[in-house]
Amino acid sequence: MTLTDRIAEFLPGRVSRLTIPLLIVALVLLALFTPAAETDQSYDARLSSLLAGPNGAKGIYDVARRLGWSTVQRRNRPLDSIGSGTIVAVLAPPDPLSERETSLLLQRVREGASLLTVVSSNSPLEDSLHLNVASSFVALAVDTAKGLTCPSGESRSAFQLMGHRAPLRPFSQTTRPPRGSHIFLASSDFGPRQIRFAAVGFPLGKGRVVAISDPNALRNDFIRICKWGLGVTAVQMLEYLSAGRRPADTRIVFDEFHQGFGPHPSLNRAAGKMLFGTAPGAMLVQIIVASGILLLAIAPRPIRPEQLERTQRRSQFEHVAALSSAYKQISATRVVTERLVRGLRRRLASGSIAPARQADADSVFLNRIAASYPQVSSDVTVVLEALTRKSSPAQLIAAVEAIETIERTIKL
Repeated sequence: MTLTDRIAEFLPGRVSRLTIPLLIVALVLLALFTPAAETDQSYDARLSSLLAGPNGAKGIYDVARRLGWSTVQRRNRPLDSIGSGTIVAVLAPPDPLSERETSLLLQRVREGASLLTVVSSNSPLEDSLHLNVASSFVALAVDTAKGLTCPSGESRSAFQLMGHRAPLRPFSQTTRPPRGSHIFLASSDFGPRQIRFAAVGFPLGKGRVVAISDPNALRNDFIRICKWGLGVTAVQMLEYLSAGRRPADTRIVFDEFHQGFGPHPSLNRAAGKMLFGTAPGAMLVQIIVASGILLLAIAPRPIRPEQLERTQRRSQFEHVAALSSAYKQISATRVVTERLVRGLRRRLASGSIAPARQADADSVFLNRIAASYPQVSSDVTVVLEALTRKSSPAQLIAAVEAIETIERTIKL
């Protein structure tokens, strides 16, 4: 039993069976083209200033804007238009900067811009800054207490279960702070000679760089925990990158393009533009539509087509063999000679010899040839004898050879 039959059992008897497939198709189309609900930001791990969920970075964006910095969320690709005195925030994007983009960005920093970056493992930016992040399986508690007066019953974040210190992943043990650097987040739990740092600022040319090893240092639900002091540390990083300039004179550009926002290459968009925006695409669409119409035209019909009967007929070669056998049985040598002379008359009709009328006898035609070409008179005599009386097989072969000689002589 098909799906249509099962559904028909629960529908009124007056419902047409054609209605059921149409209803199924309508439900499928409705499911395909219904807009999807907005994604829950609670599970979005991107460190983006556009996300207000626990893992986003909208908190640092709002804090910087309220403290007077001019904030911009850039959703297009170019980062080489950054001017001097601008802070660029590249926060561990899932789509890393290419080598060319990294080179252009660091060139702008050397010319006077500043860079706030969360270093991603195995990215061109990490390699250019000579900073290596520790293994993802190592978590180091970083004490960021700033002597703040925080509420005792603070319960705004689930990350408070981790204790009084913020667990952050530091840079590797082989990474040394550059000269003239300023460490913002560090821990000396392993002794005074084994200080591990998770955020460091250092000069680069005329500009400055602040590199963070763990994106948790800027996440919304980490900054919300007052006793960890990460919000204060983030503001100190922005002040360091401002290099003494007032917040109102400094612009912070958050790179949102590499976070996945803004116009990105799309296979569907490119295919649609090609199909409906170009002449070859329009032709391809027409071919597809015409092919669909053709498939519908040759599809099974409700009325079975009537099959035509075919009559088996003989081929031309079978006719020749049958006639030859019949002529041989009755010794019709004169009929054979007439057929050969008729073929000769047809082939010589457009030649130099005067054409004979259709009503003229074959003997009249042959006599004209003998008068015009005396060298074939003997051959004409052989053919005339074969036309007037019954010939033996040898005589018939001689007549055939005489006809070939006549035709070859006239056509030369």
